[in-house]
Amino acid sequence: MSSPFRRSSFRTFLPDSNQNAVLHLILATGVCFVALYFTTVCFQAFGRYQYHVAQAELLSYIGLAPVGAFPGKVWTLLTYGLFHTSFLGWVGNAIWIYTWGSVVQMLVGHRQVIPIFAGGALLGGIGVLLTGLIPGIGSSPYLVGSQAGVMALAFAAFTLAPNYRFWLTPTFSLSIKVVLAIFIILNGLGMLNAVPMLAWLAGGALAGFLYVIALRKGARIGERIYGVFDAASQLVTPKAPPVRRRTSAMPPRVKGTVIRIQDRQARVDTLLEKILANGYDALTAEEKEFLKSSGEGA
Repeated sequence: MSSPFRRSSFRTFLPDSNQNAVLHLILATGVCFVALYFTTVCFQAFGRYQYHVAQAELLSYIGLAPVGAFPGKVWTLLTYGLFHTSFLGWVGNAIWIYTWGSVVQMLVGHRQVIPIFAGGALLGGIGVLLTGLIPGIGSSPYLVGSQAGVMALAFAAFTLAPNYRFWLTPTFSLSIKVVLAIFIILNGLGMLNAVPMLAWLAGGALAGFLYVIALRKGARIGERIYGVFDAASQLVTPKAPPVRRRTSAMPPRVKGTVIRIQDRQARVDTLLEKILANGYDALTAEEKEFLKSSGEGA
């Protein structure tokens, strides 16, 4: 599978911005962090709150509510996974989103990344709420963070490609098993004595695993979600006018050679776009062979 990407590596790993769900996710969590920090500072400056008091007040509206208060704040199950209270916490999660999300995006397409992340946040949040019902455990305070969503991406990537390797240099790589073990240790070390937090991470991991199982059975949840937005955008987006092609003054023989080269490259680009949208497995055997021969001829 490596050779088809040798020719157009930048198109494969650095897709257009509208097809880069990993970038969208990192930007969304970054904007939410800045918005929370800026609003907290405004509360502190104009409302004369102490910083931690102002932050706690805001978290009561966007953080995952404790099980006792949750019935009146159901929306927090959808918002808590996008916010962070620590800049370093956001940076760490952004790095892991890029690490795991890029693998998922390359293998099954950009339309599966955000649904996997959202599913991890939802199932992880439900896990936290359920532990709050256990006698002696108690409810957690208002919770924010992307850890459950990132855990879902991690286990989705591992389930999709358990033999995948991260190449750090042309001669040195790490197995996805090693990177996953490091990720789990770094996230779980401070939570060993906190049952709700362990349930949070476990829920995210389960969501990523189940999502890939559903994909293998033909349930492309992400495609359906994006399909709704595509249909809506077509209703409001005007059609682009047809592009008029310029005629060429090249000799017929040279012109024919250039056209064949352009057609071949155009097909390579089309197939790479298909991989980006639906994953490598969406290609037919003939398309895979065409990409392989194009890569070897680069």
